[in-house]
Amino acid sequence: MKQLFFDHIEWVSFNRTKTTTIVFDKTFPDYWGLQFCAEGELTLERVPEKPAQIRGPAVWLTEPGKHYRYFGTWAHRHICFKGPIAAKYLSSGLLPDMLNIPLQNCLRLTELFDQLIQYLSCADISHDKSIHMLNMILFFMQNMNPVLNSTTPLQSKIIKLGEEIARNPVLNWDFKLEALRLHTSLSHLRYLFKKTHRTSSGSFLILRRLEHAAQMLRESDLSIKEIAAAHHFSDVYYFTKIFSKVYRLSPGRYRRQMYLISDS
Repeated sequence: MKQLFFDHIEWVSFNRTKTTTIVFDKTFPDYWGLQFCAEGELTLERVPEKPAQIRGPAVWLTEPGKHYRYFGTWAHRHICFKGPIAAKYLSSGLLPDMLNIPLQNCLRLTELFDQLIQYLSCADISHDKSIHMLNMILFFMQNMNPVLNSTTPLQSKIIKLGEEIARNPVLNWDFKLEALRLHTSLSHLRYLFKKTHRTSSGSFLILRRLEHAAQMLRESDLSIKEIAAAHHFSDVYYFTKIFSKVYRLSPGRYRRQMYLISDS
């Protein structure tokens, strides 16, 4: 893990490990850390607060000058940095006081962490690109979880609907039928869904399908056409267009890049 210096940020450390037993007891002297548990369980303590039991996927922020202890068996990714840019993140709310944020769906966040860690490991990197990749992680973390400030029965069902879609995005979802099942109108379902999940029901479904398609690109030998059809994209050109818009790579280039990362 090398240290990289730029005008506004210093990359202090970055790494990823497969599921293993980790014991950590440390005070972070002068840098911030994004800590990501993709899977597994651990006990997390920010001294002198009470320990918390964490089950992945979950993410937390380690702050300068604070003492942390955690131990358990889990898959760990971390990215640590310092510099003037941290103050900008704090003032904008991108570095909130977060000890533990449980995640609804971590596939895309795993990819974003892996892409930045892999990029920072390269011999020659661009300052602007590395900052952009960190921004993508922070923005994604800020917007991936549902808004939980309402506890009405219908909104609780909307949250569960989002969770079901995230678990099974390849199903033939019909929001008209879901509105009937939830005893509400389609327009009201769309309104509550967007209020709860910060995006429209249609966009949410497409993003979850793209995440699952990206997983299949990484883990299967199916052709791009087969993967597109499995996720209800009958037009490969359209699938390639929206996949490239979200992932900044075509499906083919994404698959090749993920092969390189997994072999590194």
